[in-house]
Amino acid sequence: PVVEEVVEAPVVVEAPVVEEVAPVAEVVVEPIEVPAVKKTKAPFRFTMSIGGGAGVVTQNFKDIGNEFKLGFGLGFENFISFNKTVGLSLQLNGGIDLRFAKYDVLFKSFSNVFSLSSYAKDCYAEALLGLSFNTGKVTTHLSGGARFIFSGHLSPDNILGNWKLLGKDVGITLAPMASAGIRFDFTKHFGMGLDVNYAYLMNKTSSNNMHDIDGRIYMSLVF
Repeated sequence: PVVEEVVEAPVVVEAPVVEEVAPVAEVVVEPIEVPAVKKTKAPFRFTMSIGGGAGVVTQNFKDIGNEFKLGFGLGFENFISFNKTVGLSLQLNGGIDLRFAKYDVLFKSFSNVFSLSSYAKDCYAEALLGLSFNTGKVTTHLSGGARFIFSGHLSPDNILGNWKLLGKDVGITLAPMASAGIRFDFTKHFGMGLDVNYAYLMNKTSSNNMHDIDGRIYMSLVF
């Protein structure tokens, strides 16, 4: 028998097709600047005020004298500011103090009210340093300082002595004082306020020291 040789055809293996992948672009991340938070502070304000009020003067809270006060003031609010609400302020006041014994005697005659001879007259100057609290249109303050009283009443008991000022003899008294008040600003440049003040009028003889308590209403120009 004839044996035929079977020849197998070679198997052709195709190489896999590799797709070219485009290179990935490099992404650059730029830093984002965060704006700094600004700390707001209470703004500086200069004020000019005019007003007046009434009060009492007493040595023992039994015998009470009365008074009217007329005056003006200059304010330097928030000349040092701690935050947007609280600041340190300086207030300078000056005016005239009209003292009288009793209201029924003063108003017994209408002419008495407008006659300067009905009053004992003193001039005063005040310097107060304190905290201002600013909340929108409302400003409140707590202050302490001193009042200087200039009087035509000459006495060896005047704690700061008797002096010749502007050609006149003047007795000068010192009074430590405290003040609290509130002001409402109707517009950016105009407001009205109320202050309550206490002063301790000092003399060389301590038994002659006096208490002075008054309330004042005023109008202010605010800048």
